[in-house]
Amino acid sequence: MIAAIYNRVSTEKQQQEGLSLQTQKEACIKYARQNGYDVPEKYILDEVYSGLTLDRPKLDRLLGWVKASEVQAIVIYSTDRFSRDGYDLLTLMRECDVNKAKLLCVSEDLGEGKIGELLNFVKGWASGLEAARIRERSLRNKRARAEQGQIPSGYGRYGGYFGLQYDPDTRAFKHIPGQTDIAKEILQRYAKGESASSITKDLQSRSVIGAGGKLFHRSSVNRVLAHSRVYTGILKWNDIEISNKVEPIITEEIAGIIEARLKLNREHSFGFGQRKWFSGRVFCGVCGRRYTIDTRKGCRCNANDSRSPVNCDSPRVGYRLLEKLLTKALILSYTDEENIVAKAKEFYDNWAQQMSELDDRQHRLEHELELLNERRRRVGIQNEMGGLTNDEYAERLKVIKNREDEVLKATTDIQKFRTEKPVPANPEKVRAGYNWFQKLNQQMGLWMLSSLDGMLDKQKFFEEFADVLNFKATILPTENKGFKVEVRVNLPLQPIEIEENSTCAIVFASLLYYARQRQPPPGLA
Repeated sequence: MIAAIYNRVSTEKQQQEGLSLQTQKEACIKYARQNGYDVPEKYILDEVYSGLTLDRPKLDRLLGWVKASEVQAIVIYSTDRFSRDGYDLLTLMRECDVNKAKLLCVSEDLGEGKIGELLNFVKGWASGLEAARIRERSLRNKRARAEQGQIPSGYGRYGGYFGLQYDPDTRAFKHIPGQTDIAKEILQRYAKGESASSITKDLQSRSVIGAGGKLFHRSSVNRVLAHSRVYTGILKWNDIEISNKVEPIITEEIAGIIEARLKLNREHSFGFGQRKWFSGRVFCGVCGRRYTIDTRKGCRCNANDSRSPVNCDSPRVGYRLLEKLLTKALILSYTDEENIVAKAKEFYDNWAQQMSELDDRQHRLEHELELLNERRRRVGIQNEMGGLTNDEYAERLKVIKNREDEVLKATTDIQKFRTEKPVPANPEKVRAGYNWFQKLNQQMGLWMLSSLDGMLDKQKFFEEFADVLNFKATILPTENKGFKVEVRVNLPLQPIEIEENSTCAIVFASLLYYARQRQPPPGLA
């Protein structure tokens, strides 16, 4: 294992300074031998040259040894002896890395500290850049293959679709005996109007095995239906159609019927996997945790689950019933009183005036703190000049400190009050929501609107107005094993009670009505 040593100074004058060539050389030889390297005399280079350039004669000779693999390591005293330019240093380190020559530094650990952080960053950046280039080349090649009518990529762990297996020899899909007939049966039965659930139950009663070697599952039926266009002989990759790679088993007309039915089902579903407008706004009245909004199994407290370490006996609520109740509450917040906008403006203006007064008070307190700091400085000067004894100095500091504590406490009280006091809804947004709900109410009726499932952008509109009102709901159990829902919004309304059925009632109340009417912190004398 041979190591080369590179020592450098910029001028002859540096020979008499701390980084002379001789001291560098001795430290590097010792360090190389400690790391198990031999250092022949011919591989020791001393150079007097600027470190701001790579055009150095002896540096060129050193890099020639590295490229020819004559040396397995380079030993330097410090990185600024190798190069004083950051970009050049990275270039030299890259040259060593490419030619598998280790770079050893006596005074610095190249794997730690600022240089180590820089190197790790550069290596990570280079790896990420290369990965991005590989992805780009792969995507470009796949697109070119797809445009030429070739299948561009693989097809999962089963190598294709149910009943279709990719053949690498022919570069096309071939039918799997038995499975193809099942896939065709599923597609034809669904096109004739049978549901996916009934098809699944029938297949399970006949002990039909899926691609994974187990009984057919509902998800397997859904995958076959979702890829109905493939079974017509048409593959699609990034909107590029690829033909003549699959022998069709159904017509395009049947596939069109299936796709239309699936689209209709999605439109009439609860929106599985989509955020509901009241998600994150419903809480448990027993333990305070959020409710999970589940369209199929009902809505429940997060702790009302066998997997939860804390068991909560809060009631479960059906999704349809909860949505109807909360929707009615949101609509009533706008339609209960005609002067709702005027009240909202009054509450907002009072709140804004109160906040302005608190701002002024806080500015005065901050100014007083500055004056107290200046007073402390002057008292200190008086004590240093002999104008105050140490006892007098300590007594005055005590008075200043007590006053500072009072001012800081008052400032903290103001900030706490601002944080805890509910912010009223913006009156302009309240007006926009009020006009929107009133218009729809005149067109189709309040209760029709509250139960309308297919309304365009219903979730979007309700979520927007729930944000405006800071809409919150709490579910509480009742004595008859039912539940009630308390809804609070940031509007000046009195409590309203809505009876939906014998086991459920919703109490709709204003957040401002229930909130403790706190007075601003008292001012300081």
